Amino acid sequence: MRISKVTSVASSATLAVLLFSGFGVFGVRATLEEDAGAAAADPANVVVEDRRDPRLAKTHVRPKDQVEEAEKSACTRWYGDATFVPAKARYLEQLLASRIPAETTLQIRLDRLDTVEHCDDTSARTVAQAQTAALAGIGVHVGTISAKEVPGGDNFVLRVNGTVNGKAFEVTRAFIYNDIPVSSTDFPPENAAYLERLRLAFAAAADEIAKIAISPMQ
Repeated sequence: MRISKVTSVASSATLAVLLFSGFGVFGVRATLEEDAGAAAADPANVVVEDRRDPRLAKTHVRPKDQVEEAEKSACTRWYGDATFVPAKARYLEQLLASRIPAETTLQIRLDRLDTVEHCDDTSARTVAQAQTAALAGIGVHVGTISAKEVPGGDNFVLRVNGTVNGKAFEVTRAFIYNDIPVSSTDFPPENAAYLERLRLAFAAAADEIAKIAISPMQ
């Protein structure tokens, strides 16, 4: 079977996207707490009942049952609990414990804790680089193929909802990372600047949940 040069270039570009957005994501690790002792802490005054769908607590890419997310972005990564150190539910629990008086107890029912990364802008750059390299590999030199920019296409969204001491909450925090240089062989959570923004997003979510917890019942 003969494969045309055009097909070869298209296949190389497609493979680049698959490698960037898919396969490697399962090995990504994001350290939210550097201190091992703090990371292992299990706060006694914050009790979490984890009611999340177990499938959504695992790392996955563009799940078909999340149509609205797939329609928004061509490159999406849902980071699971195992991506984070400590696990993201435990990290949120620790942040909440540090925001309430020691004598206060929080009873949390956790229905959703999504950590979703959209990577459309980075994906576009990766495809352009792959196309340039593939064309050069078959003797076609066109300089550097420019990537189609996707403003705000590199962004991270944290969604948390459930109840705290019987009060419903739904909190969303997000940030863009287009300005953070990420190579085609790395993933954003392995970048120090990205990690700092990630921690700030979790901290802001914890602030909001703690505020709801200690506010008087309406």
